[in-house]
Amino acid sequence: MIAQDSLSAPDLPFPIFQISQTIRRYLLYDINTVTWLRRTHNILGVFIGSLPQSPQQNVFLGLPLELQPEEAALLLEKGLAFIADDLQIHKKAIQSSPKGLTDYKATARREAFATAKAVVKHKQLKTQEVLQRLNVDPAISSRGKTIDKDEHDESIFNTPQEPSSEPISSGIVLYSSTPTTSYPPMATPSKHSSSPLPEVNASSYALFKHLHASGYFMSPGLRFGCQFSVYPGDPLR
Repeated sequence: MIAQDSLSAPDLPFPIFQISQTIRRYLLYDINTVTWLRRTHNILGVFIGSLPQSPQQNVFLGLPLELQPEEAALLLEKGLAFIADDLQIHKKAIQSSPKGLTDYKATARREAFATAKAVVKHKQLKTQEVLQRLNVDPAISSRGKTIDKDEHDESIFNTPQEPSSEPISSGIVLYSSTPTTSYPPMATPSKHSSSPLPEVNASSYALFKHLHASGYFMSPGLRFGCQFSVYPGDPLR
């Protein structure tokens, strides 16, 4: 059973972020808004964000959700949303709190160092486990690596050795995850009185509105050589 809080509507009107002035793309970053639109307004959009667990595949994607121009135009026309200029919002937020940005960068770097140390330690533990299974003395293996390094010190084909228990140097590749929110957290942008409607083809928008009013779900139909893929119900159900 879905919790009652997840069924509540977002604060209206909510922002649709426009990330480019030349190639107009309209994005939603809030999962509650995405779920509410899909459930109550038959708005599907297309997920375009990679998953942290599988960043190199493009079959299963996550936030943000990209809206079709027709979807964005319909939401603005109904007064449910407004267009927010993503670039200008971030510029204004960064300029208004330079100290917060500096502190955030320092914190992120400390976390990256801590993660890098944890990765190195994990590799060392795995190596020790393998050596124990092979009945190899780790001390002998370590001396062998040292001798090998000395013998081939002049080779231009050497690969750098994994750091051991020494402190992480500034030259190591740091491990860090991309945050899903800005820091410091930015306030929800206020509705601008002159938010323009997205530019859409008049005929395709008229078709979209007619099908949407009839209760259909629509996603981009490019892979089928058409304007929209039309479903009588949610295609994920």
